[in-house]
Amino acid sequence: LDILSKHSTLLTTEQEKSLAFFFFHLNNMNYYITTGQFEAAMPLAEGLQREMQNYEDKLDKTQYVFLYFQIAVVYFGAGKYNKSVQWMNLIRNKEHVLHIRPDIESTIQIFYLVAHFEKGNRDLLIHLSKSAYSRMRKEKNIYRFENIMLDFFGKQIHKATPIAIGAQKDLKE
Repeated sequence: LDILSKHSTLLTTEQEKSLAFFFFHLNNMNYYITTGQFEAAMPLAEGLQREMQNYEDKLDKTQYVFLYFQIAVVYFGAGKYNKSVQWMNLIRNKEHVLHIRPDIESTIQIFYLVAHFEKGNRDLLIHLSKSAYSRMRKEKNIYRFENIMLDFFGKQIHKATPIAIGAQKDLKE
């Protein structure tokens, strides 16, 4: 990454510069995510948000989705669930891009459910999981993991929520 950053000044075409920008930030963010350094990555994510405006018409939509997802994961890992969901919503607004890569679409949909769960939006989970299941079934993209997660968020979480709420009340008393 240091070499790429150092030699990026030698790039001449806009396409080369935008590809270097994409790969640098994708791999840089991935390093912090993989090593669990979410707090340290937050300033990088915020800088990336500002820099992405300079590449608005130079990156393709799939590249944007990858970068948005990295930012959402950083915020999620840092416990900033509202911000994570906001970035996931930006991805979901680019829905036409997701159909290009069904594997990514599945990952994004499951992560979206987990982010809402952590944010405390349990009332949305049943609807969101049914919607995700419908999309994945239509795309023929439901694997065992996705099926287990969708079942949990669609059915099991509904059963578990009253118990969890009752346990929280007991803890407060």
